[in-house]
Amino acid sequence: MIEQIKERHLIRFQEPNFYAKLISRNCYSGKIVDQEVVTRNLPEGKATIEVLAIYEIENEKISKVWFLMGEPKF
Repeated sequence: MIEQIKERHLIRFQEPNFYAKLISRNCYSGKIVDQEVVTRNLPEGKATIEVLAIYEIENEKISKVWFLMGEPKF
């Protein structure tokens, strides 16, 4: 799983204008919940997307991750 996450992020960070702004971070029972606004270049054009990222932590490492994404705003 770690390699899949790493590969996806390496590709994503090569996008021009890619930017993620952390809005808030909260911790709940071994999970970290980040609210972000992400700017990306999609095939339809430049957009912002609200993202909720949930990271499950075990032994001080990410063991699982979920991304809940809103609709792109162009």
